[in-house]
Amino acid sequence: LVEEKVRELAEFAEHFSFGLERYAGSRGRFPPRKRRNKRAVYVATIEKANSLFNSLYEEGRCSEVGLVVVDELHMIGDGYRGAILETCLTKFLTLKSGPRIIGMTATLNNHKEIAGFMKCSMEHVGGPRPVTLVEHVKMGDTIYSVEKTRGELKSVRQSTPLSSPVNTTTLDKDCVASLVQEVLPERVLVFCPTKNSCEITARMLTNTLPSTGDEMKHKRTILIDRIRAETA
Repeated sequence: LVEEKVRELAEFAEHFSFGLERYAGSRGRFPPRKRRNKRAVYVATIEKANSLFNSLYEEGRCSEVGLVVVDELHMIGDGYRGAILETCLTKFLTLKSGPRIIGMTATLNNHKEIAGFMKCSMEHVGGPRPVTLVEHVKMGDTIYSVEKTRGELKSVRQSTPLSSPVNTTTLDKDCVASLVQEVLPERVLVFCPTKNSCEITARMLTNTLPSTGDEMKHKRTILIDRIRAETA
């Protein structure tokens, strides 16, 4: 996820001249090197973010941090990683002149309690779910819809391999690519049972699906122009 976020921010870093560093796995320097005339964005896992704070605190450099963005804030309720996230946030909150903290989540039930802990206000973005959730099940080559009231399966259609210059029947025996293409260019989540299966499926989709790079680049360009206009 860190690698993905870094790739998404790379073009913004180039246009707005700020440093971009990743802190995940074996990557990341503690403490981070000082920058004279250039701001920096650190994209980090929960564990690395905690270590990053510790290194800055030991060097007396916590004042260099102006903004902390926490995605998936609901993870604060998890076991081991939730405890680390809570510890890291507590350290920032106890600073005399700490940074601004923005937490984001779509699945937080005790938001008032969390807001009290973080000493912040809440802002609800969006309204009712814009798209109705419809559950389908694929068995063999047949796709079934799931009736909500009775839980019965109703045959909808047959799945077909995606047309491609490569042999998708060999690459994509379960027709995952054709199902994913139905949703593109919107985002799609594909869950796999193992890490190895995730890598294999990701490579298969990359080799099978048409590229959406130009469209994403166009969206980033629009966003960059909007940011420049607002900060001009």
